[in-house]
Amino acid sequence: MLSFGKIELNVVDGVILPNLKMAEACAFLDSNGRCSIHKSRPGICRLFPLGRYYENGDFKYFLQTGECAESNRSKVKVSKWIDTPNLRAYHDFLCTWHYFLNEIEEAVGDLEDMEAGKRLNMLVLQTFFMMPYDIEEDFYGQFEERMELFRQGNE
Repeated sequence: MLSFGKIELNVVDGVILPNLKMAEACAFLDSNGRCSIHKSRPGICRLFPLGRYYENGDFKYFLQTGECAESNRSKVKVSKWIDTPNLRAYHDFLCTWHYFLNEIEEAVGDLEDMEAGKRLNMLVLQTFFMMPYDIEEDFYGQFEERMELFRQGNE
C-alpha cells in the first residue's frame, strides 16, 4: 500500500486503485468530527449508509441498517440523499466503471506475467487518475473520452 497524504493505493483482486486513507477515521474530518470537503465529497461518502448491488449490467441500492449510528432517521429518496446532479449520467458512469474494473480484474488474473499486470494497472491509474480532469468541463464526457482512449490503446 502506497500513501499520498489523504489518499492511498490499495490492491484488491490484482487491481490497484486509489482510495481515501482511513486510519481510525476519515482523513477529511475536521477537529469537530465534521466533513471538511462535504460539498465536493466523493461518491462513496454521498452513498453512506447505502450500498450498491450489481447484477446484469445494472445495480440497485440497499440500506446498510447497521452501519449508521443515527437513531433519528427519516425516509429520504435515494436521489435526494446522494445529492448528485445529472443522476442518469452518474448511474451510467457507475455501471461503466464497475463493469470495466471487473474486466481489468479478470485480465490481470489471466496474465501469467506479473510485469504485464503492473503495466495494465499503471495504464488504468494514468488514464483515469493521474491525468487531471478539467473542472470547467463535464466530468462524464471526459471519462467517456478516457475510456475510449484506454480501449483503443489496449486492443
